[in-house]
Amino acid sequence: MIGSTLRSRPVENKASILEATRYLVSPQLASGTIQVPIHARRRSSRRPTPTRSCARAATSAR
Repeated sequence: MIGSTLRSRPVENKASILEATRYLVSPQLASGTIQVPIHARRRSSRRPTPTRSCARAATSAR
């Protein structure tokens, strides 16, 4: 199920789907009974930009 299939549904319907998912699926995911297959992970080619506090700490350490 993907989010775009839920977009047009009424809020009450979305709420009942969420509650059923919490009740039926979440415990099985937590216990490892079911797993979500991940075929591949894409590595980011960009380096993360440092936050201001990290940049400030790096310049003050010099």
